[in-house]
Amino acid sequence: MDDLADAVLFLMKNFDATENNKAEDVFINVGVGTDVTIKEAADLVQHVVGFKGTKWNRDMPDGMPKKILDVSRLHNFGWRESHTLKDGLRKT
Repeated sequence: MDDLADAVLFLMKNFDATENNKAEDVFINVGVGTDVTIKEAADLVQHVVGFKGTKWNRDMPDGMPKKILDVSRLHNFGWRESHTLKDGLRKT
């Protein structure tokens, strides 16, 4: 949450959407830009909250193989995240 708020404030100060001609140019992803599988995310949440039960039905597919945002535009503006996913989960 801290990184999201920081990124929004950073963009409000450093990004002017009216300078762009195409609608798709005003969208900027906020994230860390690293891939996290559903299993990795589930394992991390399980560890952070201390859950000892079953995470999911392993007979079912886990959806998209990749969960990653292209944050290159945000990084090109000079913003970098300051928290890991694990830190964010702990704070939440």
